[in-house]
Amino acid sequence: MEIAYECCNDKLPQIYFVGLNILSTSLSKTVCSDDVPESLLNEYIKKFVPLFIIKISELNLRTRDISMDKLISLFEHPSVDLKILIDNVVDIADGKVPIEKQQWRIVLARLEIMILVIGKFGLKEDIWSWRTLCKLLVFPSLNHQNPEVRGMCIELIMTLYKLIGEDVKNELIKTKNVKQSLLQAILDKMKELKVDGGEMPVQGAAPTNLKEDLTIVEEERD
Repeated sequence: MEIAYECCNDKLPQIYFVGLNILSTSLSKTVCSDDVPESLLNEYIKKFVPLFIIKISELNLRTRDISMDKLISLFEHPSVDLKILIDNVVDIADGKVPIEKQQWRIVLARLEIMILVIGKFGLKEDIWSWRTLCKLLVFPSLNHQNPEVRGMCIELIMTLYKLIGEDVKNELIKTKNVKQSLLQAILDKMKELKVDGGEMPVQGAAPTNLKEDLTIVEEERD
């Protein structure tokens, strides 16, 4: 895995993709058998996760998509701890720079990762807290200047709301410094969902009229 790490840490895409292939081979059942201690495996995984998140934050769409797939697939391994990924997602909420002031691609990547994590693995509340995620990353992202970040943030909030219900709305309402028009737009989307009984919308579906809502907020900011 050391060779895979060195290749994945290279700036050249060709070498990076070679590293991904080596990593896939290293994690295959024939190589990474039950004899490999979980603690050792997770120590190696901790080194790769930040690299993949950086790649997902880049503009190269092919590198971004392949990195996203590889990142999620890492945690399909039964011995890999999902908390490693969650910790790396919320690491930007360290208080040094407010979420709304950080580079939009860095924030957007983390929001998208969490939507995929929830879709793939569920809430896993024994491993991570959705309230902590919302407090540190999701709700502060509503104040970001970039409309793509706000749009992805709303999609994540709606995904959580479909799974959890009114608790998500109550936590959102308690959040300070969110534009009133944007807050109301989200609350209106929540009203459209039948949380208690009835058929639920498809998990992860983007809210309707999202572009229109974000346009309104952009006009207010101007």
